[in-house]
Amino acid sequence: GDNISVDQTIYVYAATFGSCPAAESSFNITINKTPVAQSLEDEKACDSYTLVALNEGNHYFTQTGGQGTELFEGDKITSTQTIFIYIESGNQVKCSDETSFKITINPTPEVPVVSNTTNTTCNLNNGSLTINEIEGVEFSIDGENYQANGSFADLAPATYMVTAKFIGGDCISDSVEVEIIAIPDTEAPKLSEMKDIEVDTEAGVCGVVVSFEAPTATDNSGQE
Repeated sequence: GDNISVDQTIYVYAATFGSCPAAESSFNITINKTPVAQSLEDEKACDSYTLVALNEGNHYFTQTGGQGTELFEGDKITSTQTIFIYIESGNQVKCSDETSFKITINPTPEVPVVSNTTNTTCNLNNGSLTINEIEGVEFSIDGENYQANGSFADLAPATYMVTAKFIGGDCISDSVEVEIIAIPDTEAPKLSEMKDIEVDTEAGVCGVVVSFEAPTATDNSGQE
């Protein structure tokens, strides 16, 4: 019942008994230390995750107990799964240990497509841009505020970086640059044409009420 915890030779001795001489034999006990598997934290990545190098003796596997497919440093993981890190020591008697970590792969949407832009006029914040909408995807023009609606209005003259991400997701697409420029007001206003007004009055009446629509003034700014 004694526990042997270090390598050693054990001797078995039989003392003299009657006419039987004393006898002795021995055997070696080799103690294999149980190794400790390396631990890695769970990971989240966009589209793929590249496996990092492990300490000597540690190996990646897709199943527990050193089973399944062995994976190696530099392999790309493209789907959410649990990866096992397995290590063993000894020859005739195997001592092993194992840890695992989860890799969560989140998708990244395609680069958004800007279908229309409207520049500003008269230094007003009246520019706009329109993005082709995709179900489940939201868009941003400042990298912070996202919306599912692909229309952005009341924009000042500036360069906007348009990005997309799945609703509730963390992976942001590559950006597309859109410039809203200020168009100067270079034309004098033009009044809309008014028609002549003729009104018949009764004899002895010195005045009459006349109704008409006020003229409008327009120029290249598009403002009235």
